[in-house]
Amino acid sequence: MYVNKMNNEVYKKVLDYKLDKCKYFSLAIYTNQRKEETNKHIDIITTNSKYTKNFILNNFSEELIKEVCEFFKDNQGIYNVDEHVKEIMANPFSINSNEEEEKRRLIPLEEYNRDECVKNAIYWFVYDRITNDFICKYKDSIIKIEDEIYDEHCLEYNKDQPIYRRIYIFKLNDELKKIIKEINLCDWSYPTRLEDLCLIIDNYLWIYSITHEDEFNIYLENEEEYNYLKSIGVEFWKDHYIKEEKYKIDF
Repeated sequence: MYVNKMNNEVYKKVLDYKLDKCKYFSLAIYTNQRKEETNKHIDIITTNSKYTKNFILNNFSEELIKEVCEFFKDNQGIYNVDEHVKEIMANPFSINSNEEEEKRRLIPLEEYNRDECVKNAIYWFVYDRITNDFICKYKDSIIKIEDEIYDEHCLEYNKDQPIYRRIYIFKLNDELKKIIKEINLCDWSYPTRLEDLCLIIDNYLWIYSITHEDEFNIYLENEEEYNYLKSIGVEFWKDHYIKEEKYKIDF
């Protein structure tokens, strides 16, 4: 059943209730649709001797991003209105538009768009490094990897680079259980962690999440379990128990 609210304290109680029965869990990594562009921007940012890749990783924060945005606020290599207009006009799905109109529209947004380019470049750089390090560290616990189309609507205009997520299923051990207990469900999210933590009991989903959409589901055994979880503070979307078919995971 869909969960409306489950704060960190309540989440820990839910884990205490059933985590020991879990043998597996999954996490996802999403694709970067503009990887070439963000890599180019990171290369520009790291030409400054202060903002090395290690410095960005070790000091990542919103304050750092603001500082980098200010330093590169006039950098045409990171964002250029004319180049953006060309990109828009080259898109076959652009309609009712011409170059002059697009340029007039984008000039007032130049500073904002450049800041967004810096932010996205740093976010994706940090995300790629952190997720890769996690996968490498726990590769021996991975039992299945599966690619999944996340947004089928994007196929209409971007067939070469569909948005997908790569799902990793891990076998749980004591170290990974400790990590799961220490990190709130909502905090498994871009850009500082892998995403969409799901917990699995006997090849069936128990907890399912899409964290960046605040979507959480607990697959309940029965009404008694529903009442118990409500009693410890879980707020479900529905005010009464609704039986639903459990989702099986094939290994």
